[in-house]
Amino acid sequence: MRVQWSSRFPVACQAASALLGLVLLLVWIFGAVRGRQPWLFTVDGAGAIVAFVAAAAFRTPEMTGVALWGLLGIALLVVGLFSLAVGVTGWAVWVQIVVGAAFLALVVAGAASLGPSSRRRPLAA
Repeated sequence: MRVQWSSRFPVACQAASALLGLVLLLVWIFGAVRGRQPWLFTVDGAGAIVAFVAAAAFRTPEMTGVALWGLLGIALLVVGLFSLAVGVTGWAVWVQIVVGAAFLALVVAGAASLGPSSRRRPLAA
């Protein structure tokens, strides 16, 4: 099945993914400088790499970028909520939660940016 893209949404989705990846990269760098909670900031660094890969892979026919955004959004939300549960507080945790929710919103936007596809056949009885 060939994927058809509308004009502006794919570019906006790729730019949003790259911007969110840049936010995660800056949080990782700032966390590495301060040296507190290294496991939390390592997740941000890995998430930044995944965000950049997802931005590049968004227009593939398999829609790899959308799947990566979903996994990244869930992972960031789980790590952020786990951090709150174990008593880690601070701006970095809330940035993770907000960025995770933004990646899940990108999944919806990325799926909505698909153009009309071929008609589906009805299921046989």
